[in-house]
Amino acid sequence: IYTRVSTDKQDYENQLSQLKEYCKKMDWKICNIYKETISGKEHNRPEFKKMMSDASKKQFDAILVWALDRFTREGTKMVWHYMNTLDNYKVKFISYQEPILNSDNEMARDIVLTVMGLLAKQERLRISARTKAGLERAKKRGKKLGRPTIHGVDNEIIKAYKDGKTMQQ
Repeated sequence: IYTRVSTDKQDYENQLSQLKEYCKKMDWKICNIYKETISGKEHNRPEFKKMMSDASKKQFDAILVWALDRFTREGTKMVWHYMNTLDNYKVKFISYQEPILNSDNEMARDIVLTVMGLLAKQERLRISARTKAGLERAKKRGKKLGRPTIHGVDNEIIKAYKDGKTMQQ
């Protein structure tokens, strides 16, 4: 099972509980659960990489995800790359929400994957554009973004950091 959420304000337990229940219903053994909190646009996702590495070692027969956008939002090119890689490893891809994407439905999967890969990437771009627009609007209203500036203690902070204190300390 692979679950992913984009921020720590989200919870992957909703995905996980339904995926576990699905495995139980299908009488599938869960070999591993890969959970991470990171954007699906990121190429360097530690748990995702570990899962793909484990797939290459034949540690399981299938990867079960909630939906394609939980698997990746890197766009069509990377969707195809991952699917071809899994095919080469003889590991099935199974989407709980989108059974048409499952490995055993190859022709339909190939058509739909292309479209859905584009849509997932487009949604990520829309989210990014909305976030940037909101930040820009807040700036224009005079809102100061980022961490507050600390005046007069810069040298103390630098000295403490050089003496081994953490940034929080």
